[in-house]
Amino acid sequence: MWKRATTVLVGVARASAVIPSVRLPTVARYQVACFSAPTEGSGNTIEIRRPTLNRDGETAEALRSRLLYQSRKRGIKELDLIMGTFAHEFLHTFTIAELREYDVILNEHDNEWDMYLWLVGKSPIPEYLMESQVMRRLVSFAKNEGKEVRIELPPLRESQV
Repeated sequence: MWKRATTVLVGVARASAVIPSVRLPTVARYQVACFSAPTEGSGNTIEIRRPTLNRDGETAEALRSRLLYQSRKRGIKELDLIMGTFAHEFLHTFTIAELREYDVILNEHDNEWDMYLWLVGKSPIPEYLMESQVMRRLVSFAKNEGKEVRIELPPLRESQV
C-alpha cells in the first residue's frame, strides 16, 4: 500500500527584506511514496529548490502589471476570484513597499489550495506572513462582509492594460 506523501519544509531559509523579521523557505523536502518502510540511504527523500528570480530592475508599473496578471491567473477559480477582485480594487493604490509585500504573498509558497485555506480562515496563516499588513487586508477582503457578488473577474481598466 502506498504511504501518503507529506511535505516538510527544511530549516534552510533566506531573509526577506520585504516584511521585517521574515524567514522564507527556499528548499522543500518531499517524502516519496514507497511500498515498505524506508531504509536509511534508500533515496526516499527528494529536494526541490526554488529558483531565485532577480527582479531588481523591475519598474513599479511592470511590477503592478505582473501582480495583476498573477492575481487573475492563480489556477484555481476560487482563488482567481478572490485575488483578481482584490487586485482590481486595491493594486492601483499600493505603494512600492505594499506591491513587494503582495509579491511575497503571491509567490513565496508551494500550494494554491493552502493560500485559499489561509484566506477563508480554514488554515492558519504561515509565520512568514503573520506581520504582513497586505495579508491582513486580503484576509479581510476574502471574508466579504459586505456580501458582494463575486462570480466573475472584473474587466481590466484602461490603465491596467
